[in-house]
Amino acid sequence: MDFYLDDDSADLLLARLLRNAGHYVLLPVDIGRVGSPDAVHFRQAIRQGNVLLSRNHDDFLWLHELVVESHGHHPGIVIVRRMRCPRISGHRRSRNGAVPRRDEGWDRVVGVTGRSSGWERPGW
Repeated sequence: MDFYLDDDSADLLLARLLRNAGHYVLLPVDIGRVGSPDAVHFRQAIRQGNVLLSRNHDDFLWLHELVVESHGHHPGIVIVRRMRCPRISGHRRSRNGAVPRRDEGWDRVVGVTGRSSGWERPGW
């Protein structure tokens, strides 16, 4: 799967893990887009055909609805929510969620948390 990680999710460790798993990952720093508005990140992901990965639920929900209501399409948006996990041996543990297959992700917003396999709002 091809991903574009926006500023909110552009973590080098996450990018490396995704790349090691065989995914293509594009970061804002790779193309001089650090600090750009969310709409610019979303447009870049659409142009590249990449699924946008972000922690910014509210803004990308609005952008998703704008694209769909204007009869447009996008490759998909994955929203990752970070939750505090109990300390284990003095370190915070992070959890990974499932990512939809490319054919399942088109024109959808999927949220992934460490507590469940995912969620979707009806009509997304």
